Amino acid sequence: MRFPSPLGRVAALLLPAAIACAWAATPEGCVAADSSRAATQDGCVAADPSRAATQDGCVAADPSRAATPRAGFVSRVYRDDAGAHRYSVFVPEGYSARRAWPVVLFLHGAGERGTDGLRPTTVGLGPVIRRDPKAFGFIAVFPQCENLRGRLLTSWNADTHDGKRALRILKDVETHYRVDPKRRILTGWSMGGYGAWSLAAARPGFWSAVVPVSGGGDAELAKKLRDVPIWAFHGAEDRFVLPSESREMVEAVSAAGGTARFTLVKGIGHDVWRAVYSHPPLLGWMRNPNGKITRPAEIVATEAQKSIARNDDLVPFAPAVEISHAVTVRVANDVLKGLSYSVPQMVDKDLLSGKIADIRETTFTDGHTFNLSFLGISYAGELADARIEALRGNRLRIRLALRNISLQISKSHVIGTRRWAATGPMQITIGRQRPVWLSMDLQPHVEKRTLRFRTLSKSFEIPDDNWHVAPPVKMEVHGLGMTKAKVSKGLVSGVKERKDRIEQEVLALVPSVVKEIEKKLAVPDSMGPIAELWPLPVYAPRMRIWPESAAADERGMTVTFGLTAAAIDPSQAPKTPRHITGSKSPLPASDKRKGLRVEIAAELLPALTQLLIDADVARLHVLDIPSSPFLDFVDPAVMTAILPDLKRFGSKLQLSAELMFRKPLRVARPSAAALDAVAAAHPSGAAANYAGHAFEIPEGVLAVSVRSSPEANWKPYAEFTIRLSHPLAFGVRKPGFTRRAADIQWRAEPTITVKGRFVNGSEPADLKIDAGRVRDIFARGWKNWSESFSRSKPRVPDLVFGNLPLRMETLDWQTNGLAAAFAVPGVKLTNETTAALIYEVKGPRSTWGGPYTLEPGRSHEFAVPYSLVFRHRDGNQQELFTLPAGSHSAYRTPRSGGPPLLYRSD
Repeated sequence: MRFPSPLGRVAALLLPAAIACAWAATPEGCVAADSSRAATQDGCVAADPSRAATQDGCVAADPSRAATPRAGFVSRVYRDDAGAHRYSVFVPEGYSARRAWPVVLFLHGAGERGTDGLRPTTVGLGPVIRRDPKAFGFIAVFPQCENLRGRLLTSWNADTHDGKRALRILKDVETHYRVDPKRRILTGWSMGGYGAWSLAAARPGFWSAVVPVSGGGDAELAKKLRDVPIWAFHGAEDRFVLPSESREMVEAVSAAGGTARFTLVKGIGHDVWRAVYSHPPLLGWMRNPNGKITRPAEIVATEAQKSIARNDDLVPFAPAVEISHAVTVRVANDVLKGLSYSVPQMVDKDLLSGKIADIRETTFTDGHTFNLSFLGISYAGELADARIEALRGNRLRIRLALRNISLQISKSHVIGTRRWAATGPMQITIGRQRPVWLSMDLQPHVEKRTLRFRTLSKSFEIPDDNWHVAPPVKMEVHGLGMTKAKVSKGLVSGVKERKDRIEQEVLALVPSVVKEIEKKLAVPDSMGPIAELWPLPVYAPRMRIWPESAAADERGMTVTFGLTAAAIDPSQAPKTPRHITGSKSPLPASDKRKGLRVEIAAELLPALTQLLIDADVARLHVLDIPSSPFLDFVDPAVMTAILPDLKRFGSKLQLSAELMFRKPLRVARPSAAALDAVAAAHPSGAAANYAGHAFEIPEGVLAVSVRSSPEANWKPYAEFTIRLSHPLAFGVRKPGFTRRAADIQWRAEPTITVKGRFVNGSEPADLKIDAGRVRDIFARGWKNWSESFSRSKPRVPDLVFGNLPLRMETLDWQTNGLAAAFAVPGVKLTNETTAALIYEVKGPRSTWGGPYTLEPGRSHEFAVPYSLVFRHRDGNQQELFTLPAGSHSAYRTPRSGGPPLLYRSD
């Protein structure tokens, strides 16, 4: 993969390989290098292939004789002289060896390297298949790159062990499954995208189609690919591998007379695999690359495609570090009020229906004792409205408006001495005139890392004028004085006298309601901002947050979360996670700000990058940063000027250089020395641009190794310790009503120091080191990256709180960490026609408002936390549309002509 920045994102891209997991579990399928001699286990071929029992898709030398294997993802093992190599195969539903099937070889990205055989299916093609396995009518093969310390861009190359083994694994699959040799498709993402170009060029006649995604390669390979159908994809917003990498390869193939195509996917970045592998025309093209299928130069990623999740849950979550006070979320009352509009749609309807225990009582009437029994009592009702409000004294008041509550008593028995009556159904209706409110005061608290609500008080009172008791439908009576009229009247009055008992039965439902609230009224995923700002294309932190404390006051509710981060390599996780205490949030109970506020502790960045250092993956070879000043670090002429001792190695000198971290990254308040350095290095007043905080690399290292010939081993030679402090400021860019992007700006100039030394055993004859030259090269590279990073502005999606979208309004770094504020966005309507628009709107609790007049080219904004119903009358016709909460709608004339309509905008 190509990194447009010198160091990759926030310098943390100085990381090469994922540390992989090696499970001890027995594989489902195993195949030896010589399959005729393989020991049999769970579908492996026997010594006599013609007599092999088949299972899980492992078949004899003739796949057409195989029994039907299990569909879905199957774990297998390929064996060669180097040992066992785990991989995965997807077997499509309905697979049968009676016909040949197309096969896809997928090459994963850098973050999925290892030996577990599972990670390759967690990102890229695997998650898309798992989302809709019936739609994927291909056999898919997922080999795994096992070289954890090699270069990223070349790990899948045709001349590497992993590249060669991927092809042998494909051959092994073709031995065990019925594959169509005329429909072999090669695809890969990121690091695998580079590998796809390389493997395609190595065996151009072997592939029926090639789909490189977010990749690139050597343009010299183009002439070998002129006869290979190629369709390359790249995300327009890719911050890690520039779209030009794919475009240059496609242009080179086309210039050589080939048929390569390139599609830029707008609205998405490096994770463009979500949109590519779920792009319906691609599957059709893979089946028939010579057919007439539209291959547009640009497509736009849909929200549904962007929501396709990684399958990280397939890899064990092994805790490595726990951070208390990691995240603080403040939810103001206006958000709780907005959420209340969603409650009727969020509450499970089954919660408002059920059965009540039989009621049995004794009563004394007209000098006689009677036993009353009300049997088979069921209820059903509707939730018409809700109110949520935080109150002082750590209280959360929730009021639910219940209407049309119907209680049915299936049978009633009245039994006395020589007197009895039996009735049929009785109907009790509550809240027909208007809703009846069930009110609860709850105390938020945390119990075993779960947000709970303790009931402090509850009330439900049925007004006398808002309920009705119907007499029983059928009746039998026996005994002196037992008339139907008398019994019917007595039962109705008896039920009315027991209104408090009905109220108590409704109140008995509160525990169930509270449990539903605990499930539904959850604080949204507060890791959204950090997930969007994580600077790497690999090793995105696997995190789980859990509530630590919760409290309410008269202006809102505050919840503090702890965070657990998983080890990069689960097999190397510590027995006990390391504990860190984050800075406590300064958010006071008297905070008057509206909306939702998220504060992420400053300790997160160093804690998460320490995980990469502990796993020895916080390193990157400079050759994996093409077209950058860092390539000077492997240029013999440049490095000999820096280290004159290199002259003794002669003209065959070769250099290798890695950038790595030895201490974790951090954002901190700059030291007095750093401020003095800025003041001394810049004109008067420039230091005023120095932000209150700076991004710091406390200890980075450039490690240089040498060898005197391609056959010799690399030997460590010298290293340069690099320290950097660069002032920065955070903000929010608002390109439209519905869009938000993080805006990170570097202020003033960075402070960079470099110290060099020869490593032990290098035995230099000339001890001179020009560390200043190294600093100059590093500074140029850092400038290139910092400027590109400022331009990237990653998109920040809305947080969805219930059915209420919350949109980022501010983003800044404060004393304790990163703070993001989200607000209720409202609804916007724009008139893009040439005539005035006259319309009305109504909300869920209001009548029609208006009429409003919207002049051409103007907009109206409604500051409401709910969707609006839009009504427009045109003569005798009436148009009704829903304007979703947080949306921007434009009233415009269709391109095809006709009367104006509403369209989603922004």
